[in-house]
Amino acid sequence: MARTNLSLADVRVPTKRERAERILERFNDLDDLLDSLVVNAYSAAGAIATDSDVVELTADSVGMAMTLADGAATVPLKMTIKLVAIDATGDTVVLTPATLDTYTTITFDAVGEKVSLYWNGSSWFVNGTPTATAA
Repeated sequence: MARTNLSLADVRVPTKRERAERILERFNDLDDLLDSLVVNAYSAAGAIATDSDVVELTADSVGMAMTLADGAATVPLKMTIKLVAIDATGDTVVLTPATLDTYTTITFDAVGEKVSLYWNGSSWFVNGTPTATAA
């Protein structure tokens, strides 16, 4: 084991104030990131904006139809779509992206179900494991 010439007096331990300032700086960075997110809410059938970072859906009918156009050709995009409310028992949302790799639709039928989608320049991909049903 190598020995150093450092003494205990040479080792500087951050003060509580310095640690608190670093934590506050990280929270401010996170707050800036959250402020920059584009959150869109939908409660009727229609098209989801492709510039959304977070999409919140409220099902207002059985099979409420939502569409998602292709993203910009060269810009990678990622969005999270979540069902946040259901107006009546049995209401569902069916999302049909214009170009979806492997699947054709994503169905939301319970509050809290979500899917993360990634646009790679030519197709939307399901990112990770969705709790909504991709078929």
